[in-house]
Amino acid sequence: MDLRLRGKVAMVSGASKGIGKAIALGLAEEGVHLALNARGPEALEKLADEIRRQHEVEVLAVPGDMTRAPSASVGSTSWSTTPAAPRAACSGTSPSGSGSTAGG
Repeated sequence: MDLRLRGKVAMVSGASKGIGKAIALGLAEEGVHLALNARGPEALEKLADEIRRQHEVEVLAVPGDMTRAPSASVGSTSWSTTPAAPRAACSGTSPSGSGSTAGG
């Protein structure tokens, strides 16, 4: 399916597993460049490497807990592409497992 998102940029939190991972893979399939976030750096980097190998998109893996202020401020990065309309997806659970979608 072509959602006409090729070349856009999306930030996906909770990206290392579950629905966040599925969203990241689906967006990569559509040609979307990704900024991925999750608390577990090993699983996050593994996914980023998988996406880089399988799709012609740029991937930035930013480990951290988005429910905590220091992790939420990751600074800026430059992309070699110029997105026209960024998209965002967010998923995951809180560290307590309460079902909140604030972190990943």
